Amino acid sequence: MVCLRGELQPWVVAALREAGIVAVCRVRNIDEARAARVAGAQVLIAQATDGDGHELDARMRDAWMSDLLGSTELPVLALCSVLDATGLAHAMALGAQGVVLDARDDDASCFALAEPAGERIRQVAFDAAALLSTKVEPLPEPIEVSSPVCYMAELADCYLDSPSREELLSTLNELLEAERAGARVAMGLASEAPDPEWTRLAEGIRRDEVRWCGVLIRAIQSIDAMPSTRTGDFYLKAAAIEDIGDRVRFLNRGQGWVVRKLQALLPRLREGRMQSELAEMLAAHLQNIDLANAHLAADSRVNARPPAESSRIPTSRWHA
Repeated sequence: MVCLRGELQPWVVAALREAGIVAVCRVRNIDEARAARVAGAQVLIAQATDGDGHELDARMRDAWMSDLLGSTELPVLALCSVLDATGLAHAMALGAQGVVLDARDDDASCFALAEPAGERIRQVAFDAAALLSTKVEPLPEPIEVSSPVCYMAELADCYLDSPSREELLSTLNELLEAERAGARVAMGLASEAPDPEWTRLAEGIRRDEVRWCGVLIRAIQSIDAMPSTRTGDFYLKAAAIEDIGDRVRFLNRGQGWVVRKLQALLPRLREGRMQSELAEMLAAHLQNIDLANAHLAADSRVNARPPAESSRIPTSRWHA
């Protein structure tokens, strides 16, 4: 593998590929990404710096990553500090197919003085995986009874109205794209929040959205499929709303959409890890809707309108 940057010469890339070397290119904007693709690059690295070499802030970095993922079919890697598990998890949740663990000078000294680099990288990867995961309680052991009254676990999918693989993949990817959008909306709200209470609310929602991105990515991979790299259009619609209160109401409507999607899907899934994690995701979204509504009702600056979404949505047994 060779990492290139700047203007690529197609004949150079062709020679590398003929020799069995993967051509990776660092890009700073969409134009460079398109040029790299035309030149034959096989993988892109999203370099999060402006034209003067200054690092982009978190909001601009996420926007750049989402724009790049939406403009190319090539695998996209994110640059991430090797010591920052939160950044690693966040990049993967946004849709990056991988990360380049880009150690800074001070990180290099940590490697030299504290522990081998390989051990540190493994620990960061472990911590990031934990951030993208959710705790799942072990299922109880089955109880044998003398006269079983139901053999639901043995029924064929057609009798349970189980979704086909294609339908399940489509729904999971829709939810993944929506969660990425929600994470970006919540991040913007946190940076513009009028007080610390609103900041804590927005940060809590953002962390939840990133967490559920990880759950959905794992669910998609469990059916041997490729997770979508798109960010839902919901983000652009929310970003166009200037008033903080109206944006929170719009975010709540998006949370309500996720709730309804999950309520429709969960009864059709067999019991297991995917069903358990998605049920927990449903409960968390209902809780966040209530929290946001409570903040809207209590804050005189944003409570001029009724809540846009209620967590009390008619539902089956999946209603938390």
